[in-house]
Amino acid sequence: MSNARMLLWSSKLSKGKTVTPDLCTLPPTDEAFEENVKRAHFQISIWKSAKNSYPPNLDVEKYGWTKDFANKSLDPVTVAANVHLAPDYVLKLINCNCKSADKLCQSRRCSCKSANLPCTLFCSCRTLDCHNTV
Repeated sequence: MSNARMLLWSSKLSKGKTVTPDLCTLPPTDEAFEENVKRAHFQISIWKSAKNSYPPNLDVEKYGWTKDFANKSLDPVTVAANVHLAPDYVLKLINCNCKSADKLCQSRRCSCKSANLPCTLFCSCRTLDCHNTV
């Protein structure tokens, strides 16, 4: 999956466009795909045992979910905890263009915040009071 992602990314960039493609148009990474398969396997196991008197006792945390005790809900694991979201050299290239001092980098309009990353020294907000607490 990661190789397909890289090939698709490079093919979109090689078409002479100056705008980079949206990440959501690319296939998932190997790690994200694995977590998605775990959740799908869990769901199918539940569906297949729906008519059974004794459905299997599956631990959701082994199938791509984490328990959120505060909200009494399950949150999907998008990438395992030990996997970096991107290499360090790539994270240094990501920057936002936030210029407004009002609510600076607090909304999803900030590209760093929407990627769940902290603002870096390459960001436009570096000289202002950045509020990105990711």
